[in-house]
Amino acid sequence: MACSIQIKTILNTTKGVTVSLSVVERLAQSLTPAFICIIRLDDQRKPFQIRAFHRSERF
Repeated sequence: MACSIQIKTILNTTKGVTVSLSVVERLAQSLTPAFICIIRLDDQRKPFQIRAFHRSERF
């Protein structure tokens, strides 16, 4: 089974995530499951939170 994943890395102080329209369009039109994975970094720039959203979810 295959899926599409768009990975976004953000700093701890970042309030939102930006995803380009072309990426959203590609994920929306894909016939395979599609996810956006957000990795939040702590002050030492090490991952401390990872969240994944299926394309049908609001985030």
